[in-house]
Amino acid sequence: MRKWHRKGVTHETEGDQFAAYAAELEDVAPHYNAALAREMLKPKYGRVVAFESFELTNLNARIKATEKRIAQLERAAEAETSQREILDGCTIVENTEENRLQFIFNGKPDPEVRAILKSYAFKWAPTQGAWQRQLTNAARFAGQQVERKLRELNT
Repeated sequence: MRKWHRKGVTHETEGDQFAAYAAELEDVAPHYNAALAREMLKPKYGRVVAFESFELTNLNARIKATEKRIAQLERAAEAETSQREILDGCTIVENTEENRLQFIFNGKPDPEVRAILKSYAFKWAPTQGAWQRQLTNAARFAGQQVERKLRELNT
């Protein structure tokens, strides 16, 4: 923007010079067209302001957060589903396809067991046939606590 403004291109410029500016801007991002290029050159506050300051604030932080989230999703995609039986008729499944930690019971668990699961934020999912919550480190810790309490109930 500044380079073309220094060359004398304004929102009123016509011809090859403006076409070259618009083409270069379109190379930067395909959604920039000639009308938007002209609009961006209109003076605001007595000077050419292509982007308002609030549009650029914290941009690096947003980029880093997005890259971190992409890396996290890639790690999750590489993880495999695992399961283990903790008691007769109770299996814990780390379901990476569904991104859930699940407790699967043979039949309906007792009201005491359901109360324990609910107290650790596990919800009944009829479509999965399991008590589950989103697979996070907090969910893994909650799963360990539920497992400990279930073992105490069965002793």
